[in-house]
Amino acid sequence: MVERSIIRIKDLSKIYPMGDFEVVALDKVSFEVNKGEFVAIMGPSGSGKSTIMNMIGCLDRPTNGEYYLGDQPVSKLDKVELADIRNKQIGFVFQTFNLLSRTSAIENVTLPLHYDRQLLRTDKEIEDLAAATLESVGLADRMHHLPHELSGGQRQRVAIARALVNDPLILLADEPTGNLDSKSGMEIMDLLAELHDRGRTIIMVTHEEYIAENASRKIKFFDGHIEQDNKNHKKNKDKENKK
Repeated sequence: MVERSIIRIKDLSKIYPMGDFEVVALDKVSFEVNKGEFVAIMGPSGSGKSTIMNMIGCLDRPTNGEYYLGDQPVSKLDKVELADIRNKQIGFVFQTFNLLSRTSAIENVTLPLHYDRQLLRTDKEIEDLAAATLESVGLADRMHHLPHELSGGQRQRVAIARALVNDPLILLADEPTGNLDSKSGMEIMDLLAELHDRGRTIIMVTHEEYIAENASRKIKFFDGHIEQDNKNHKKNKDKENKK
């Protein structure tokens, strides 16, 4: 079976003007991500890994180059079109969870559904979908708890459910274990690995090598360039053995 590229990036550059100088955050970067891949993006501070995540997440525009998400030429879209893609096609998971503190787990998960008015879902349909998504990440018994009533790992599960509830094309995870202890962090990685096994396309930024080992592919950035781009053969073989 021929693999289908879900992300295509060609000669992508991002240059930030800094007074009389320019900072080249990305310099003609090119790569593709196939549907169902789990990619870890790594690199030291200033390497370009955060910038490329902002480009993929439609949070910023490139200075030059091309970026296609599915069949859409993202680098040519306006702010309204980019916002629409962020809501419907990209699920975000952040290091700091970004949950509304006075809102229950299920209400946090329903938020992206309320923004998508075109689907005309009823309140009951929205709540049922959010509840099913929370159940899929192991929080069926915590959906009416407030964030402060949940552990760090549980809060990150709520954040993952919120990212998944619109069935996005890709899941972007920015240091998803950065605020967790090692046990909770590995539980979150087990969940992401399970989502990958179900066919989810995941792109994750991490500076931890042992976290990146959970991905099927590792891309290492340095000074705005791709330094290494390697398949994780052990991870890919383990996934094949599960089929």
